[in-house]
Amino acid sequence: MKTYRKGAVGALMDEYERAVAEIRAIVERMPDADFEVIRDTQTLDEDCRSVQTIMSHVVGAGYGYARLIREAFGIVEERRERRQLAREEVLDQLGAMLRYTEETLEGRWEMTDEEIQAVQIQAAWGPVYDLEELLEHAIVHVLRHRRQLDKFLAAERAAASPAVTVRHDLRPGDVGSIVLLHGKLYAEEQGWDHTFEAYVAGPLAELAISHTDRERVWIVERDGEVAGSLAIVDASDGAAQLRWLLLRPDLRGQGIASSIGREAIEFCRSRGYSSIFLWTVSALTEAAELYRSLGFRVTEEKTHHRWGALVTEQRYDLAL
Repeated sequence: MKTYRKGAVGALMDEYERAVAEIRAIVERMPDADFEVIRDTQTLDEDCRSVQTIMSHVVGAGYGYARLIREAFGIVEERRERRQLAREEVLDQLGAMLRYTEETLEGRWEMTDEEIQAVQIQAAWGPVYDLEELLEHAIVHVLRHRRQLDKFLAAERAAASPAVTVRHDLRPGDVGSIVLLHGKLYAEEQGWDHTFEAYVAGPLAELAISHTDRERVWIVERDGEVAGSLAIVDASDGAAQLRWLLLRPDLRGQGIASSIGREAIEFCRSRGYSSIFLWTVSALTEAAELYRSLGFRVTEEKTHHRWGALVTEQRYDLAL
């Protein structure tokens, strides 16, 4: 169990350690080759071109903050030479920098507000800070560069990931792929049996055979494979039914379901529907959050045995 330091200065040191631990974890997981790759060829800031330059800057700046504090306490030391560090050196020096800062502040964890404000520190970049303000600046500096690393890695993942596309035409194999996706995912995630596949397959086959221009499908693909779906079906009496909204787990949390859900609602408005309804089950809490965010509200519930399980079905409605 972590032991927390006492006092305002102690709390700031705890948060500084937390921020450094988070950025260190990113570097620990990174291969050496990725550490040195130039990721921003446009920046004019030499400290922000690669993970190596960023982390060498973070280490150097960390020592710089501690040295400024030491000078404010009357301890004069020579400036450390700044240079580009190898990945293992960065990991070692992050810990050494924290120890250097801890030694600087040792015995001062419980300084009063007045004592903290009395420590006036002239920063090399212009402003004058008190001790609390400078430590906060040091923490934010680490967090800002951690966010920069996150953005680098997110861009790398996006570039490496196959593109996600959405189309509206049914092609050979689509009906079987949608049924298979529903059958496998709901068996794995909800424990439903094979009868759920039949529940999906029947009306989906009818849509494939006789759909009209008042109906539409959304087929989500990744790398040429069906990875999700949604459909609007004409339910008569001016109402549309939203059906078969499902995404593979690797595509969830990216806003895709929300995007095609909004498109489906606009499609219904353009076709003159007065309302949309859908059926889901109460166990699908993430889906329920999505439906509520789109304006749907629960209007009916029924609990019974279906698809090899006890389920509570819920009807959601949206007036247009």
